[in-house]
Amino acid sequence: MGRPRKEELRELKEEERQELKRVVKATSERIDAIKRAKALLAVTAGATLTVAGQEAGLSREAVAQMVKRFNAHGLAYERAAGARADRSATRAGSRKGSDGHLVAAAATGCSAQDGSSPDRCRNDSGGAA
Repeated sequence: MGRPRKEELRELKEEERQELKRVVKATSERIDAIKRAKALLAVTAGATLTVAGQEAGLSREAVAQMVKRFNAHGLAYERAAGARADRSATRAGSRKGSDGHLVAAAATGCSAQDGSSPDRCRNDSGGAA
């Protein structure tokens, strides 16, 4: 028997279940969104957090955190996960480009190792100087 769960997944509403199934089957969804949906569906079907993580390619702890977010936010758990991913990427030295997508500072050819902002390397057109 595995270790006890930190938090049980609440009962899914039918529209939540259908949306998670749609995400898993969709070819246009992000891979991370598909993995999270697969894990939640596996937990719903009775899989342990470890097994659900293995089936979806996630760690047990990632599944446990996702269950907690899903219980609190429902289908909006994706936005909670995405906001955290944006923050961690930004802390790792990336920034958002003019189109809103994350751009690694190294891709601009600029180095902010001296403590200055990567934006100092941008010219008026939004590209690297």
